[in-house]
Amino acid sequence: MKTKIISMVLFLAIVFVVGFTSTKSADAQTVSYPEGCASALGYSVTTGHECNGTSNATDAPMPGCTTALGYSVTTGDPCSGSSVALQYLAGCSSLYGYSTRSGQPCNGTSVAVPIPGTTPGLPRTGVEGNAIVSILLMTISGLVAIFGLAYLSKQSLKA
Repeated sequence: MKTKIISMVLFLAIVFVVGFTSTKSADAQTVSYPEGCASALGYSVTTGHECNGTSNATDAPMPGCTTALGYSVTTGDPCSGSSVALQYLAGCSSLYGYSTRSGQPCNGTSVAVPIPGTTPGLPRTGVEGNAIVSILLMTISGLVAIFGLAYLSKQSLKA
């Protein structure tokens, strides 16, 4: 019974340590838009309302902009149509691929850009910066499996 309690406490300690070390890399949006909007341009894909919150929706990209991302090359204003320039569209963590929220290309155009240098195989998860934590978790999982197998083998030999 004592070993079960120690094992449970050790397991919970590992889960909490890994959980708290992983949270430092959470990405956050600095501006929020109405439901169904990825910027302040156009109309919501879910409600049909204007994304800029007024009665007149801005349909075309802002002057000096080709997408809703970044700043205008002519005026210097944010291309998103709001007071904050977007680095990525909602549901995107880079300019490559598609938004997990709206399904639109993350580069703000009508055609998505594939991730450079990728080949078919394992998907990119976006947490490549947490390699040490992932390696630690895999190592601990492997050790637990090995010790569990050894324990079961020892118990079956006794019987």
